[in-house]
Amino acid sequence: MEGFLKSVLTGGNDRGGRFHNWDGKFIGWREMGRLPENIFYFIQSKCLGERPELPWWPFPAVDAVNAVIRPESMVIEFGSGSSTLWLARRAREVVSIESDPNWHERVDGRLRKCRISNVTLLLRDPKTYSCLDDFAERYLDLAVVDGYDRKTCVRNVLSKLKKGGYLYLDNSDADEDCALNGQGEAKEAQKLIKAYCATHPGARLQCLSGLMIGNLQSSEGMLLQLSELPDDKSARQDTNGKERKEL
Repeated sequence: MEGFLKSVLTGGNDRGGRFHNWDGKFIGWREMGRLPENIFYFIQSKCLGERPELPWWPFPAVDAVNAVIRPESMVIEFGSGSSTLWLARRAREVVSIESDPNWHERVDGRLRKCRISNVTLLLRDPKTYSCLDDFAERYLDLAVVDGYDRKTCVRNVLSKLKKGGYLYLDNSDADEDCALNGQGEAKEAQKLIKAYCATHPGARLQCLSGLMIGNLQSSEGMLLQLSELPDDKSARQDTNGKERKEL
């Protein structure tokens, strides 16, 4: 019994328990108030086989993305699922890229069942998964990275987002969940986002820890708003008004 109770409280890990993200950060008592709602989603999914039509992200991340997405938004998503339907009901167009054939078929069936017509669901192999050559520069309003090869996805999508656009990286705190090729992709993707912020002073970054919807665990996601400042990617102005190249 003691071992069972410990497993329930800690989630079978040593990061501080179910209510700490993978970096050991406690999600906070305000977020704990959403535990009954999350237990309901967990039972709905695990016991009844009904996945809620919500992204399986931390609650604060869902709230934050919901606040910035618009009916005219053009969205790309790496990693499909319940988030695909959720995004489609809020955006003009969604391109969702999937690497698992079985999951692709399952998501496609759900989209058809719900008569969702504004989603292009692509099945790609690992070599082409993160390729965005078909997308114009500064075309997208929002990118969601929650699948394979996250580091390369983040790197490739930054130039495709409009100035002031948004990039959401799920599980930004975790190596264990996201190192799909054994190289710690989540942490590497996190580093790329922080490096962007360091060289683009107009960028804004939110780290959003909380309960994962439909899962009795906690995690963190990052929501980056790209800088809207002109020419901040290639140069800045020094105190004499002269252009200074970034290192």
